[in-house]
Amino acid sequence: MGWNVSQAGGGILLVSQFTLMAQTQKGLRPDFGPAMPPNDAQALYEQLVDYAKTQFEHVQTGIFAADMKVHLVNDGPVTFNLEVE
Repeated sequence: MGWNVSQAGGGILLVSQFTLMAQTQKGLRPDFGPAMPPNDAQALYEQLVDYAKTQFEHVQTGIFAADMKVHLVNDGPVTFNLEVE
């Protein structure tokens, strides 16, 4: 449990997730005004990919804004979902 990705000989899979940020406190329709514009979001995703490639040997990516099906087989005692708020 004390190993990191590099020590375990693992890799990183970075897949953009389509999530809209919406304000829903008023009215019957969500307000998507706070969402990041797609071009800015893609640039941010690409910056993360570039950074990950400087830190890890094995980095795979998805295609930004594509409809992707990701199949995952867990190999180990735990799976971590990392969320930043």
